[in-house]
Amino acid sequence: MTALLAALATRDTATLHRLVLSRAEFAWLYYPTTQQALPPYDLDPATLWMLTSERGGRGEAKLLETLGGRTLPYAGHRCDGNAAHEGDNTVYGPCVVRLVQAPGDTVESRLFGLVLERGGQWKFVSYTNKLD
Repeated sequence: MTALLAALATRDTATLHRLVLSRAEFAWLYYPTTQQALPPYDLDPATLWMLTSERGGRGEAKLLETLGGRTLPYAGHRCDGNAAHEGDNTVYGPCVVRLVQAPGDTVESRLFGLVLERGGQWKFVSYTNKLD
């Protein structure tokens, strides 16, 4: 989480791109076991990638527009529901991040979509968010 906030504070898009699944990672790590690829959804990889990457791209732009260049102290996060175990992946989310805007003023924001953990490595599935 702190890497995401640091990248936003410096508008470091290279780091933002490293923190989220690439097309290849999506295809080999995420897609084969995600629920959207299985019945009853049966989305093909190209369609699911298109939907995920388009929403994530809009979300990244919104993150940079809303939080880019701002240093907001991290005060924690929480993820709703139980983690989903999909093959070798554990998928968390949706999650909210608590940020300190001013002393005594902590807000919760959904800055990204799901988070994937595999073998101790973490990646955001996308930057789909709910920023006002």
